[in-house]
Amino acid sequence: MLGEKINIQSIINFLENNGEKILIHQINDDKKITYSGFLKKSREFLYFLQNVEKLKSGDKVIIKLENSIEYLIAILACFLGRFIACPIDKEIPDVKYKKIKKILNPKYEINNFHKIKYSKKNLLNFKEENKNFLCLIIFTSGSTGEPKGIQIKLKQYLGSALQFGKLAEYDITTNIYHCLPMHYNAGLLNTFFSGLLNNSKIIIGPQVNMINLLKFWNNLFNLNVNSVHIVPEIANALLKLKIDRNIKDNVQKIDKIISTGSHLYEETKDKFEKKYRKRILSCYGLTEIGGPITLQDWEDTFKENSVGKLIKNISLKIVKKKNLSLIYVKTPYLFDSYLLENGEIQKPKIINGYFNTNDIGVFKNKNLFIFGRRKEIFKRGSEIVSPQDI
Repeated sequence: MLGEKINIQSIINFLENNGEKILIHQINDDKKITYSGFLKKSREFLYFLQNVEKLKSGDKVIIKLENSIEYLIAILACFLGRFIACPIDKEIPDVKYKKIKKILNPKYEINNFHKIKYSKKNLLNFKEENKNFLCLIIFTSGSTGEPKGIQIKLKQYLGSALQFGKLAEYDITTNIYHCLPMHYNAGLLNTFFSGLLNNSKIIIGPQVNMINLLKFWNNLFNLNVNSVHIVPEIANALLKLKIDRNIKDNVQKIDKIISTGSHLYEETKDKFEKKYRKRILSCYGLTEIGGPITLQDWEDTFKENSVGKLIKNISLKIVKKKNLSLIYVKTPYLFDSYLLENGEIQKPKIINGYFNTNDIGVFKNKNLFIFGRRKEIFKRGSEIVSPQDI
């Protein structure tokens, strides 16, 4: 098992120790890769980046691909080489992409699978492997409509993933179905790294759309999936399907259906239970505070506006401002800084160790309850969009 202290060497040891256990199964081409095979391919790609493309520690690498094993190999190769991985939506409008690329000034861009080349060489020796470093930049449009990169360090990111996986009770028996976009934090942390660090198997299915929605349940049943993350849009789409008794019975075998991204309304949750005889579990988080910091258990789903119990090492404080109860979070998994449009770095504003989420809620009986957000924003799929963008 992976210990609480995470660094590059501990990740390498963990992947090597899990050896020939299957880590990822990509169902569109029935491609599989083991824990040790995943490490091997990541090292070989890293060698190519270091020795052919001449990338150095701290260089930024854009990853703009479809969901795939190769996408995840590229992410791990960046972590191993201490490059900064910058996952970008493959379908992003060109004008917005050019703006983001200008902010990043990347040294390398992986925008097609031919750019992932493997060198049959050993990985260079690591130095100072215990030091923390920036590993990831995830972009959000925030509340101003301008691109803003959330910069995250390795130990914070993987520490959050490890603890969320433990709260979700992921282990060697867990098969996680991955259908969220990998440029989206929940498509990396919730559905990949949380599973990886807790010895689970990741099954990459197609991103859900109206064309493949009919295959959604069969994919889960045929591959013995017992955990899946969806967004509210997917939950609402699944409510429109015509189903039979066999589907209802098979849904009962799935241990956890977890809603992430945006608020899941109680009406949707109740309709889902009526149709499938299964409760959807909600979680709550922001990329800035390390991703998901709560998860419901079955009993919590009957408490209106609850998003569940906290992961390990998190403290909350409710601060009254202008008749609003704002949620402040103290976490060891906090992001490092914002990368702004002008290239400047903005550190998070911390008050007595707490970060203001701008979400409104209360914390009682070990449950966090969310009632809304201080600044109005809109959400289209997995992308946050401000009124100014519209």
